[in-house]
Amino acid sequence: MIRSLGLIFLLSSLLAGCADIEPETQGTAFISMRLEQDSSSNQRSTAKGITPEEAKTILVVLRPPSQCSSNYGNSTQDMDRALLDLSTQEVELMVPLETQMKLCLYFFSEDYGLTELNTGDVEAESFGESDVFIVDSETTSATIDVVYWGTFYSTLTAKISSSISSAGFIVGTSGSFKLSDLTGIALKEENFTIADNQGHIITVEELAYVSSTSYTYQVEIDGFSNEVNTFVVTSSEETLDIKLTPNPVDISWISFENLDVAQIGTTDEANASGTLVIQVPLAQQDEVKQILSTMVVKNSTNSVTINVTPPTNLPASSLVDKEFVHYRLDFAAYNVKLETGSNLFDVIISIGG
Repeated sequence: MIRSLGLIFLLSSLLAGCADIEPETQGTAFISMRLEQDSSSNQRSTAKGITPEEAKTILVVLRPPSQCSSNYGNSTQDMDRALLDLSTQEVELMVPLETQMKLCLYFFSEDYGLTELNTGDVEAESFGESDVFIVDSETTSATIDVVYWGTFYSTLTAKISSSISSAGFIVGTSGSFKLSDLTGIALKEENFTIADNQGHIITVEELAYVSSTSYTYQVEIDGFSNEVNTFVVTSSEETLDIKLTPNPVDISWISFENLDVAQIGTTDEANASGTLVIQVPLAQQDEVKQILSTMVVKNSTNSVTINVTPPTNLPASSLVDKEFVHYRLDFAAYNVKLETGSNLFDVIISIGG
């Protein structure tokens, strides 16, 4: 039985392969694949990577139908793996029947044995990835496309800022950035201190990608919610616009003290003052650094309103006890118009801006 493999090389050449399939009674089959170059295919150069002709070692890995990654180390997901015999351009793999799978190919410019490549420590210089295919007991022939590409490298710029323009970062606070591949292997970890309240920039040089490769980032900055996301690298320059959301002050943490209204002499105006008290639970003191709010003093008798919104950044704490970190912010509303008779003053705060 013959299985024909059409291997499309996007960056170098079009390869075609033939495979002999021998079904076994245990639900598996041997597949023997032969690669042949098609000289009529279009070619496109790449700054990094090698052509199949330049490869001294070609590793072929049989995997479930997920994206092939640059990490080829021995995995529990691997169904089988073998080295292509460069003299015959053939490789034999044991494949399960009635199962979706794909081929991942890794090209190296030096000679390596299969054991040497089990850890995945040697960087592959070019890659190949097949379509998803199935072999069953009735299969006599089929065609599989395999995309080939060299290794490309991208410069990643991660621009980290607040999702709320009025609530920038606090200069001097700490943050961290972690970049990982989809297997969880960390590619870059950086701790930093905020020097600009408008944002922070992380640059990652020579981030490898093959056709399109997914990565995951995690950003943590004091006072903001952690951001974890997955993105795809497809070009030589990539920019991430990472927006972090400030952790909010809970309305139940807020109270007022020293509220006072004093008429200015015998005029029809008064000054109102007081203290905004915020009690942040001790366990959340590093998580909450800002208060996003609007606050007004209102003479409800005549609807005159004076804006007394506190600064966004919390001040230095006035007290830390066993349960809370206490913050106190004095405020005052001057020259509030009065009506003849009694006047009712309210302090109104809205959390969230």
